[in-house]
Amino acid sequence: MTKTRMDERRRITLSRDVVEEFGTDEFVVIPIKKEGILLKPLPKDPVKTLQKEGEKLKGKTIKQLRKEAYEEALKEAGR
Repeated sequence: MTKTRMDERRRITLSRDVVEEFGTDEFVVIPIKKEGILLKPLPKDPVKTLQKEGEKLKGKTIKQLRKEAYEEALKEAGR
């Protein structure tokens, strides 16, 4: 865990270690109510990342994908 501060222009600086760990200097800021914010790293090559994710879907039917998505949503909802 790394502690950082916001400067007078409301900028937050991430340590070199954090940036190097994720291999990118671009992040998406996601506000989470009552919890704070979440920083998600953006991939250097989003098309390549999508292609890799698409490979996981090969051979699956729409019915299987829907079932998996539904089960994942229930899991995330804590059911």
